[in-house]
Amino acid sequence: MAHVERNGKRKTRDQMVKRRVPELGYYFIVTDTEETEQNYMYGLRDSIPKELQGKLVIKVIKTKSNNLVEEARNLASINPQYGEIWIIFDRDKVKNFDEIICQAEDKGINVGWTNPCIEEWFNA
Repeated sequence: MAHVERNGKRKTRDQMVKRRVPELGYYFIVTDTEETEQNYMYGLRDSIPKELQGKLVIKVIKTKSNNLVEEARNLASINPQYGEIWIIFDRDKVKNFDEIICQAEDKGINVGWTNPCIEEWFNA
């Protein structure tokens, strides 16, 4: 492209950086739930307006509840556009419940738990 053709089309550094910054505000939910709970989470996502569904990412991982905080941090570090990171787990299956909540809060991760089970959330 000749110099004359580029004249006036060059972007400033600020304009170029803005183009590369991903949109913030995505919700990233990491859960260790079973298949039925996974279906409830996807059902929740599918029940919100279509324009918001893309901002909710649900990752169901096979790990112990004790590892959820670290797994959430690892997964979110791969995709830093997630504005709010959440872990959700069953309260009745966890012995060190308070410790997990403290770990998550220290790392800036939001926590949700079901007590006695996730089905109660959606049937309430």
